[in-house]
Amino acid sequence: MTMRLEGAEGAMDARALRAGLEHFTRFLSALADETACPLPIVDLKVGSLFATVDTPQYLQDRVDEGLTFLRSEGARPITWPLEALKQLSDYANLKGRYGVEQVGIDGHDSGTIDEQLKAAIEKALSGLPLSLGAIQGRISSYFGVSRPVKVRVVPDGMRSYVRIAVPDAHLAEQAARLVEQRVIIRGLMVRHPESGAIEEMTAHSIEKIEEPEISMSVDEAVGIWPPNLFEGMTSVQIARMLRNEA
Repeated sequence: MTMRLEGAEGAMDARALRAGLEHFTRFLSALADETACPLPIVDLKVGSLFATVDTPQYLQDRVDEGLTFLRSEGARPITWPLEALKQLSDYANLKGRYGVEQVGIDGHDSGTIDEQLKAAIEKALSGLPLSLGAIQGRISSYFGVSRPVKVRVVPDGMRSYVRIAVPDAHLAEQAARLVEQRVIIRGLMVRHPESGAIEEMTAHSIEKIEEPEISMSVDEAVGIWPPNLFEGMTSVQIARMLRNEA
């Protein structure tokens, strides 16, 4: 896929190349299946700036299909994480800066990011169901190569993970030390518009959960109740007694 920044000859600042590549590659990385998907540059032209990145076919399809859906529906494509939408917005907003007159992504069916597509991107971002909240669970993975740093947290009682961005450097260091530990992470959540399930999150604080010390071993607990304590009782009566409801 090709990053395309168009401008008058001699008018584009070198910072356009830096900012364009940063947002373009972060956009592709957010959509990739691999956390550190290689994105080798196979062609680079200056004047107007063209940088061609060798991307897997599935990633090119994901970009093309997502842009088509975004243009027609004004909503975030289901295969796109929030980070991809944010980076695309930042990339599109290079128009009018550093001498950039036009911004585009050239693939199969992609192309110029015109005002219609730009408006669809902003509509999708403004329509996301955001909320403040907390997740309690175990940090299962830490990805320090990407920016922002990302972690995966498996919430208590669940098998699937939630992607959490950790933009603050101090918090990122804290998260690295807490891999495989149980934590409470508070921050801004993105929820699925229909199910309400947490899709991803941006961390504002991370706190380790201190596990309580076990004051009695299993062997010590065996025989703590008399053997005939529940004699003649139904299961419902036993449950009520254990809940102090008898």
